[in-house]
Amino acid sequence: MNQLFRWDQMGLFLLALAAGILPFAVPEVCAAALREGLTLCSGPLLLSLFPFLVVSRLLIQCPESDLLALPFRLAAWGIGIRTPCAARVLCIGFLGGFAPAASASAQAVRTGQLTVEEADALLPAIQTELDDLFARCPVFPMLEPELVRCRYGNDANMIGALKLFFERNPA
Repeated sequence: MNQLFRWDQMGLFLLALAAGILPFAVPEVCAAALREGLTLCSGPLLLSLFPFLVVSRLLIQCPESDLLALPFRLAAWGIGIRTPCAARVLCIGFLGGFAPAASASAQAVRTGQLTVEEADALLPAIQTELDDLFARCPVFPMLEPELVRCRYGNDANMIGALKLFFERNPA
């Protein structure tokens, strides 16, 4: 079989093509959805998320935030990580959930505060928070994701999650 042609790439291409054609096929529905989405993002959602995102970014960058993360130092030591940044990541996960914790972990690796191995060791704690979230809010009971380190960055995670979703939920 030709190695240059892959069906999964063709599927993603067709999906992107359909998304590009959709606004021309039903412009009024797309305009209404865009209007609603922008209203939601410019309203309370953005106002409630923006301060938290800024604070979580500051928490991971600021060494003085070790005082706030002090209770999580023992948990990080229990995982086997002595780096103070690990306690800050666990603190962010406790305060904001799995998404800010995963983001803080990735940022800590990028800035050199955590090694890749240390970030991998934090994944089970973040996964536990994600599992608790799905246990409390069973909106999509068939879609319980497994949190793993992505080899190719955030874009690959998004593409992989979308591909997995379409494989598990055929049209």
